Amino acid sequence: ALLREAVGNLEAARRRERDAPMTWRLLAAAHHGLGEDGLSALAAGEYALLTGRPDEAARHAERAERAFPEGSPEWLQARDIATQAERIQELRARG
Repeated sequence: ALLREAVGNLEAARRRERDAPMTWRLLAAAHHGLGEDGLSALAAGEYALLTGRPDEAARHAERAERAFPEGSPEWLQARDIATQAERIQELRARG
């Protein structure tokens, strides 16, 4: 019950401040604790992007894509994470 409440509070915080890495990290942990692996992967992917780890973000995005139906909002979010991670990787490769 406490994890469910924590997710609600963290979602409210995320809506107010989308670019706060710690919120995403805590969301990933809370969803994991609830057995919501797809949502945990999405949050972990966002956290990885915000903390400069595109390779890790891409891995989480791939896990999330497999967890949700194609075209769903969560699947689209996973695709966005993957696309952003790829762009960061390309920019780093160019120097």
